Amino acid sequence: MPASAQGLDQEHVGVQAAAQDVDGGQFVSESYGLSYYESTGDTASHFFIDYLPKGVYVFEYSTGVQMRGKYQSGIAGIQCMCAPEFNSHSESFDLDVK
Repeated sequence: MPASAQGLDQEHVGVQAAAQDVDGGQFVSESYGLSYYESTGDTASHFFIDYLPKGVYVFEYSTGVQMRGKYQSGIAGIQCMCAPEFNSHSESFDLDVK
C-alpha cells in the first residue's frame, strides 16, 4: 500500500524554476532524516524520496539569475509514484529581479 496515516512511499517532488539551480548535477542527500536523490537542471529540480513520513518539510537550495527582469517562480509539485492520485502542488508567484 503506497499511502498510510504514517506517510507515503516513493515520492517525486518536482520544482519548476525561473532561476537556475546553483549546485546543479545529481546527488544523494540527507535532510530531516530523509535520504533522497536530487537531480537538477536548467528548468527544474527533482527530488526522489523512498519514504516520506507524515509532516511538513522545507527543501532549500540556492538559485541564481543572469539578467534583471520579471519572472514567474514556477510551481512545486509532489506525486506518489506508486499511486499518482496522491498529488499536490504549490502556487506560483511573481519574482522581480532588479
